[in-house]
Amino acid sequence: MFYFPIRGENLEQHLTKINIKNALNFLKRLHQDKSLSNGVIENYQKVEVNRGLLYIRKLFKGKFANQLEEWMKRYENLDINYCFIHGGPRLEHFIINNDQVGMIDFEGACIGDAFKDLGIFFTELLFHNIEKEELIKNYFNRKLTEEENIRLHFFELRALLVKKKFEPKRDVIGYIQKIINDV
Repeated sequence: MFYFPIRGENLEQHLTKINIKNALNFLKRLHQDKSLSNGVIENYQKVEVNRGLLYIRKLFKGKFANQLEEWMKRYENLDINYCFIHGGPRLEHFIINNDQVGMIDFEGACIGDAFKDLGIFFTELLFHNIEKEELIKNYFNRKLTEEENIRLHFFELRALLVKKKFEPKRDVIGYIQKIINDV
């Protein structure tokens, strides 16, 4: 685990294009650091899907809930390139000090799917009307494959379900509907 003092202000307080890009580059370096990879959570994909299904069952009923559940279950059978992930990179977890970026709150860190970090990060930016297409291109240097899009949308959907549960006044239904219709 990392431990050293980090000074600065969080990304949400200084949400600029360069800071967003630097934060995404920080995540990319974290995901590419093979020295941090030491073991995958058993049944990782099933665990992630079950977490999403729990939120769906608490928040929705009927046909829409069934549609969301079926959509989410697709994630279980995808190929994952596991890496070290933060596990919950909200904007306030990125600390900006001059041009340097650091992170805090690694309690959700594990070996997992980099798209979890990306999905949560992009969902946070969504509420600030920041488009992800250019950021995706910068991170990958290419377009996403169909399977990668499903992985990204899975974690965006999961992040939106969390928002719906813990911030009930936030309108996320339109975003959720867009995700399940896009892929």
